[in-house]
Amino acid sequence: MTSVIVALIALALALSLQRLALRHTAKNLSIREKAFRFHAIRDRLQSMAVDGELAPDSKVYEFLMFAVNVGIRNSGKLRMRDMLTMTSQLENRTISNDDDVLQEVAGSSPAVKTLTGETFLAFVDMIVANDRLVAMGSFLLFSTKHFARKAVRLGDHLLGYVAPERAEIARRARRFYQMGMRFGT
Repeated sequence: MTSVIVALIALALALSLQRLALRHTAKNLSIREKAFRFHAIRDRLQSMAVDGELAPDSKVYEFLMFAVNVGIRNSGKLRMRDMLTMTSQLENRTISNDDDVLQEVAGSSPAVKTLTGETFLAFVDMIVANDRLVAMGSFLLFSTKHFARKAVRLGDHLLGYVAPERAEIARRARRFYQMGMRFGT
């Protein structure tokens, strides 16, 4: 019996040491995974331009290339203030310019719509992954039913008083999620 307890303690110690040793590696892999997701989107975007599905001089192509390049450069590395700046730049190119880019996407082929939706959802993943509190709130908001969403939005409103930057990041992630789902994946 004593040897079983000693073996369990040794196993727990070994797993703890392994977790400590690999924590940095796991974070780097997560950052690279997000960057590779944007690389895959960029590759598909460029192949669509070569195949003639999307004109390289169109506003959709320019916006998607801008968004993907920002995503490649900044996946998983941004601080909260930098994330707010980056998401406001992206919003200025879409939401304030709603008539041009998003209308052109809506009139495009299903492949372009899908790629645009995947781009927005990749941004949501990147935004949410940088902060555990935002990630938890966004997960609850995206995955719960109508009644629970109201409770989460109340929590989001209260978070706005306590941590306004995190609340703003959560709101922007929600808008990007809605745009991503609007164009469908």
